[in-house]
Amino acid sequence: MEKLIIRNDDVSPSSPDCSVMYKYIKEIFPDCEIWSCVNVFSKSNISGSVYPFPPFKCRPVEWFYNVDKMRSYTKPKHCDFVASHGLIHVDHAKIGYDAQMMSIVTSCKYLRTNVFVPPFNSYNNSTENICLQNGIKLIKPDEWLSLEHNKFNTDHKKWYFHSWRYKEEEICHQLKHGIVTTQL
Repeated sequence: MEKLIIRNDDVSPSSPDCSVMYKYIKEIFPDCEIWSCVNVFSKSNISGSVYPFPPFKCRPVEWFYNVDKMRSYTKPKHCDFVASHGLIHVDHAKIGYDAQMMSIVTSCKYLRTNVFVPPFNSYNNSTENICLQNGIKLIKPDEWLSLEHNKFNTDHKKWYFHSWRYKEEEICHQLKHGIVTTQL
């Protein structure tokens, strides 16, 4: 039987400690696997997001280079797995091969992982080739559903969310009741 995986994307130096949130998730689903997908660098902000002033997707690539914080390598308590989300939270399909190589390989080495989850769930052939050539598993969005856009149910086994968008009680309520509580 496939295990339930709940993936937290955009964990960054600006993120608050997710240990309490992960503990609550484990209380609801003790056998689930919790992933933290980490960006090594971010921009300081009070929201806990990787950058201030969301949304980010429409920003020019150079906007993502404005960082001032670096995340130390520590796996949060109750986290089962750490994956790379890149050195910075940029759409890797919009940057060149060398920049992708540096972001993916360096962040995976630093975080001691062989799994890359592309920001914005966006990648291209270069991303795939870099991961393949370096023994890194590329997590493609095909099998994953967003807790922010889909009603949660345990029949589907791969879910992702952004912890900075939730309070602990909101994520727990959504997981218990399958109700979308966060507006984008």
